[in-house]
Amino acid sequence: MQNGPTLQFFEVKNMIDIIVLTFNQEEHTIKCLESIREHTDNYRLVWVDNGSSIKSRQKVMPYFCKHKKRLSLWIQKNLGFVGGINAGLDNLMNVQKIKSKYIVLQNNDTIVTKGWLSSMSKILEDHPNIAAVGPVSSVEKSVHCFKRLCEENNLRCDPSFYLMNREDRSEYLKSNFKNMFCEAIENLKPPKVKMIAFFSSIIRRSVFEEVGILDDNYGVGLCDDRDYCQRLYDVGYTCAVALDSYVEHNHSTTFKSTFKPFQIEKIYKDNLNKFKEKHKL
Repeated sequence: MQNGPTLQFFEVKNMIDIIVLTFNQEEHTIKCLESIREHTDNYRLVWVDNGSSIKSRQKVMPYFCKHKKRLSLWIQKNLGFVGGINAGLDNLMNVQKIKSKYIVLQNNDTIVTKGWLSSMSKILEDHPNIAAVGPVSSVEKSVHCFKRLCEENNLRCDPSFYLMNREDRSEYLKSNFKNMFCEAIENLKPPKVKMIAFFSSIIRRSVFEEVGILDDNYGVGLCDDRDYCQRLYDVGYTCAVALDSYVEHNHSTTFKSTFKPFQIEKIYKDNLNKFKEKHKL
């Protein structure tokens, strides 16, 4: 019996894989994909559809096909946020022959701006101890909120920032915070932990190989990113927010369309308890 051919892997210099996980909400997905195409260089789009309707997939397909480098993974039954992301990560790390150095986890209810990804990837290039980077975002209560980041790091926050449109915010950050980054602390509810949210995050592929993929015990999502960031800190890495990168986020669009507010609150509380018990906090 002869052995089969050895599977060889090739890393493409500077190429970045961008996983966009979707579950219906095609209007948001189309805007997200178009913004990525307009504002991003040297990437491969990885569309992981997590059980959407055929009609929804058909609407997205023409916009997906505009991307020169692309992969699609269609899951028939919704696996939740964690399961869907892990399916995409598993495919990239164990199936695809062409590898990228970095992997982006990108929510489909986001709109990226000029230079968003190059700003984040530069931090990883320049700082080997940083494993994951996220952008400044439009969500006021997020750890990525501009005002909050300024307050935590003694930076000047121009009040007019919140009167600007999306592109002007991006240009403002690039003009005033070029190549600057900071750590963010989740302190809305205890326990306080350093983290970035995975609505838009770039992570070293080597880190996924070392630390593993997301913990599927968090099911549909919430606290899975908090858990992963804690795992990164536990092995000596840090996380950062790129202050010159801006991504608009509509926040929990899929969650809000799938669950009622009291259900989301229960999912959050249950997963927070899992996080506390796992990390003994």
